[in-house]
Amino acid sequence: MDDYPDYVSERILVSPQKIRILQLLAENPATPCSLAVALRVAPATASNHLAALHGLGTVTSIARGRHRIYSISSTEFVANLQQKLDKNKR
Repeated sequence: MDDYPDYVSERILVSPQKIRILQLLAENPATPCSLAVALRVAPATASNHLAALHGLGTVTSIARGRHRIYSISSTEFVANLQQKLDKNKR
C-alpha cells in the first residue's frame, strides 16, 4: 500500500491534467515542455501542475542543465490511482 494520505489522491482525481501527467511520467521521465506538448497546454500550465504534484510528493525532479526532468515518486501510488480511476468508470 502506498504511504500517501487520501487527500493526495482526492486532489489529483479532480484534475484530468494531473492524472494524465502522472500517467505520462509513469511511462517515461519528462520535461515540463514535453508534457505541455503531449497535453496540448501552455508550458506554464504544465509547470503549475507539476509544481502542485511535486508539493504533494507524487513527483520528483532533477536538474539537467537549464531543464528539469520530472519522474513519478511511486509507481505503486500511480497504480493505486489508476485502480481508483478504473473503479469510478464502472
